[in-house]
Amino acid sequence: MPSKTVLAKNLRLLMDNEDLSEAKAAQKTGVSQKGINKILNENTSATIDIIERIAKAFKMPTWQILTPNLEIEEAELIKSYRIAPDQAKIMIKSVAEAATPYQED
Repeated sequence: MPSKTVLAKNLRLLMDNEDLSEAKAAQKTGVSQKGINKILNENTSATIDIIERIAKAFKMPTWQILTPNLEIEEAELIKSYRIAPDQAKIMIKSVAEAATPYQED
């Protein structure tokens, strides 16, 4: 899937999750409404600066907004993990490992 498509889908998903119009997304991100519209319609190749601003506004790492099939729950988990204290990160990792089914080769 082309990066423009991934970015457009993920931006739309994030906007829908927060019930943001293009105008409100523009205010939140600091990207013009015209720029938001062009991204959503895949009519532009966004610069890394624009992508970083969008990611920062939605409190996610830049790479994540370019990840195909972004899911809001995953984004929220990553955001929570990034701000968690070290002891909480250890607990989160142990729960994730315990929940992963053991598979033998």
